[in-house]
Amino acid sequence: MVPHSFHNTWKELITVLLFPMDDPP
Repeated sequence: MVPHSFHNTWKELITVLLFPMDDPP
């Protein structure tokens, strides 16, 4: 089983990679 916190972490990383919103100009 994967810890829930870790699961959220990788999902956040994937989200940032797919939808970079905080990317500096």
